[in-house]
Amino acid sequence: MGVTALLHFFYPVSQKMETEEINTALELAENYRPQCLTEEKQDEAVAWYAAYLLAQSVEARANPLGLKREREGDLEREYFANGESGSNAQRFLANFDALNDLCLRLGAITVGNNERC
Repeated sequence: MGVTALLHFFYPVSQKMETEEINTALELAENYRPQCLTEEKQDEAVAWYAAYLLAQSVEARANPLGLKREREGDLEREYFANGESGSNAQRFLANFDALNDLCLRLGAITVGNNERC
């Protein structure tokens, strides 16, 4: 399954988006491809990151001022602010991070006899 098919599966709204917007998100996401993973998992990570970029764009357009709550008379609405953990974009980024974290390398601690310490 290709990256575009995975993107449409993870973020079905992307099927209704302009091809140019999707291609831009995929190109940007390719820069974050985790090299240590298998090819299939790399494609999955790229699709998650592209979904994050597209969802972030949609959420910013829907709520450009980052309103959390608005009230008009008896009617009150509460929104997720841009970047809040409950948003679709943040969920997509969390899935990408879970795959990308597999590639993180920690430095080694060396122990030896060093008389200068």
